[in-house]
Amino acid sequence: MQIDTPTSSAFLETETASTTMRQWLAVIAVAVSAFAFVTAEFLPVGLLPQIAHDLGVSTASRASWSRRPA
Repeated sequence: MQIDTPTSSAFLETETASTTMRQWLAVIAVAVSAFAFVTAEFLPVGLLPQIAHDLGVSTASRASWSRRPA
């Protein structure tokens, strides 16, 4: 079984460029998603002492709240 494909160099350059753009967009999407996940999930742990102070409770008490299932 043989599939006929265009052999024009202009077509190949355009196809390669669009594939490269899609690949970069995928990389950027993964990077933005990873940043959002890390910020949403791990930033509150780093701010735990400040959160506990603002709530007027001990850090250990506030830590137990963040470990409880919703």
